[in-house]
Amino acid sequence: MLESAGFFDYEVGPTRQTMHLELVAIDVDNPLLRSSVSLTLLLEDRNDNAPSISGPSTPVLLAEDLSGAPEAGADGLVVVASVSAQDDDESRAFGSNSLVFYFEDETATPRGVTVDPESGEIKVDPVDNGIDFEETASFILQVGLS
Repeated sequence: MLESAGFFDYEVGPTRQTMHLELVAIDVDNPLLRSSVSLTLLLEDRNDNAPSISGPSTPVLLAEDLSGAPEAGADGLVVVASVSAQDDDESRAFGSNSLVFYFEDETATPRGVTVDPESGEIKVDPVDNGIDFEETASFILQVGLS
């Protein structure tokens, strides 16, 4: 039986993804006999690290007519801010533990305000949006990760 004194972490330590072990069995009888076998352990990544997100540290000031905002991109939307995230899980060629996707709380987000699911860019539709200072002077955009 092979037991570990601790646990292995795919992202940390000298072992990382592969461990090479030699298991030795010794018979203490007379004559002393021994046998060994080499083992290779391949660790698989678990989704054991929560992603962390960062964004603007100060409020994003935005004119309701988007005056002073950058030009609209190819998708017709104006990028007004962005958030970024990191997940310390690693990903093999076909793994997905380190991939991060962004989403906004649609129930509290004004019409025409979106978060790009891959880049984390916060975009506003300059033509059709629900940003109206007289109706709501400010709003908090809650961005989630998956």
